[in-house]
Amino acid sequence: AKLLVVTTNGARSSKPWLFRCNLDGSGCNHSDISAGQGAYSGSDPSAVIDTANAKLLVVTRNDGNSYKPSLFRCNLDGSAPEYFDISAGTIKNDYYPDLALDAANRRLY
Repeated sequence: AKLLVVTTNGARSSKPWLFRCNLDGSGCNHSDISAGQGAYSGSDPSAVIDTANAKLLVVTRNDGNSYKPSLFRCNLDGSAPEYFDISAGTIKNDYYPDLALDAANRRLY
């Protein structure tokens, strides 16, 4: 078991970042999960674990892309990050994203 912490890494251009530690706080490492997105792509992250697929799902407000909501998906160790624009064509969304997973119905909210 690991402690997973998703944050905006201000020291790394405010990109979404994953810190992974042992449950006692030792043995930490970190990963850039921005999947190539630019600076300020990790504002106000909200995360859930998709246990069925062993993935970490993170939604952010992507300030570097017109404040659009963005979804980042990666393995639980931070590897293989992927990016998805989930703005549905909207322009500038000034909001704070929140993510919920309905595993039974396979839906994100």
